[in-house]
Amino acid sequence: MKIIKLEQGTPAWHAWRNEGLGSSDVSAIAAHANLVEYKPWMKPVSRVYEEKKGLRPKESFDSWLMRRGHAGEGFVRAAIAEQMGMVFVPLCIQSDDQPLLRASLDGIDFSHTNTLEIKNPNDTVHSLAAAGVIVDYYLVQMLHQQIVLAGHPETWLDAAMQGRTMTFASGRPEDRSVHRVTSRLVDHVAMAVSLYDAMIDFIDALANDRPPMGEDFMAKASRYTAIQREIDFLQNIQDSIKGELSDALDAKGRVRGSGGGLTLSWQEPKMVVSSVKDLIDGLGLTEEQVKPYKKERSGFWRASVSASRKKES
Repeated sequence: MKIIKLEQGTPAWHAWRNEGLGSSDVSAIAAHANLVEYKPWMKPVSRVYEEKKGLRPKESFDSWLMRRGHAGEGFVRAAIAEQMGMVFVPLCIQSDDQPLLRASLDGIDFSHTNTLEIKNPNDTVHSLAAAGVIVDYYLVQMLHQQIVLAGHPETWLDAAMQGRTMTFASGRPEDRSVHRVTSRLVDHVAMAVSLYDAMIDFIDALANDRPPMGEDFMAKASRYTAIQREIDFLQNIQDSIKGELSDALDAKGRVRGSGGGLTLSWQEPKMVVSSVKDLIDGLGLTEEQVKPYKKERSGFWRASVSASRKKES
């Protein structure tokens, strides 16, 4: 691997990171390859592809949760260093064999055989870390880092690699609690090989202009979104006409009118519960109290068009 002398968080670091495949990109690639379950916060792999090809501007995910996570890294790193008796320093690295594979390590020891990944996650992930479990969507990010650092996963089986470890550190700034899970690279070779293959396939897709979902899917998806744009356009016209009709009824002092196959009537305001979640929160109910009243919903395909796509025409 090649060490990149950049300070994490700087514009130069962001530019270097955006030009390659980092941990957040790898989560999407792993989900696409069915190595981990897709989570709503993950980018779709098609979006990562479009960003890397310059077809879509890279989206910024600056959120309170992300700022909380970055702000808490310092105290977690210090706590882990004290617990393990080991000094960890941040480091940016890039693969020699696959230059697009890049990683920003939260910490690495001076021997370069132990790495540290710091998260300030939700309570569930924090509790699992306390029980010695690393959730799979963070595990693949750590394996990606090791691939950049140590090379192809099959080499991890070599005798010289047996002592290499990676530590997942989960911190909670609110109560300054820190849990750590240290794992040997050799124990994750099978999953790492699958991840490596998925990343190489994605790199090949970039090089050969091959969308991850395939040309046929992309063609039909583009047709669907084009129709959706037409629907949205017509909906705007329809809403405008509806406004003109309601103004005409108001001018006549009427609350109902029919004609041309249309009936328009005024509905008096009424109080409604905006969502079931609001109701649950308002009553102070727990998940266990609500569980007996839940019913299984049949699966279905949901189609949605992003706001940026709707505006294209």
